[in-house]
Amino acid sequence: METRKLFDGAFECQLPKDIVDASNLRQIPDNQEVFVHPLTDQSVTIDILEAVSSPNPESAARTHFQEIASSNEASESIIDSVDVLPPPYPDENASAVVRLTGKQKVAKFNQTREDMIFIHLALYRYESDKADVLVVINDPLKQTVNNSRNAESTSWGTSTINSVLFSLRLKNRGIFGSN
Repeated sequence: METRKLFDGAFECQLPKDIVDASNLRQIPDNQEVFVHPLTDQSVTIDILEAVSSPNPESAARTHFQEIASSNEASESIIDSVDVLPPPYPDENASAVVRLTGKQKVAKFNQTREDMIFIHLALYRYESDKADVLVVINDPLKQTVNNSRNAESTSWGTSTINSVLFSLRLKNRGIFGSN
C-alpha cells in the first residue's frame, strides 16, 4: 500500500502499489479518480459529489448506492449492510462516515452476460462544504484474470479493501469551491 495524492493533492488515500490509474487508459470526469487492478476486474473510484438531500448519513449512503446501480444499469441491486461509523472519523474533516456493502448485477462494457459485483462503499460527508465524497470498490464475484495467475491469489482481500475505504484524508478544502 502507498499514499496517493488525489485531485491534485486535495485528498490523499492509501492504494495498492500496483494499481493502475485509469486516466492513463480513458477519459475520466474531473470529479472522479478511477484506479483498476492490474490483473483482475476490481476497481476503485473516488467521486466528489454534491451532498444528497437526506435525513441522515445512512439514507445518503443508500441513495448513492441506488444512483450507482442506476448508472450501471444494474438489473439487480441489493444492500447487504449499512454502518454509520462512530467518531472519531478516519478523516477528521468529515461530519460523518458510512460504510455500505451490497451487490449489483451488471453487464460490463456492452456485454450481454451480467455478472454479480460486490460494492464496498465509504461515504464521507462534508456538511459545511455541502459535499459527499464516495470511495467505491467494485469487486466482481467471479474474478477473471488477464494472464495465467490465479485470481484468488491476486485480487484484493478484506484488509486491502478496508485500508482503501478508510484512509481518505482531505488536505485542501479549496477542492469544494466556495459555497
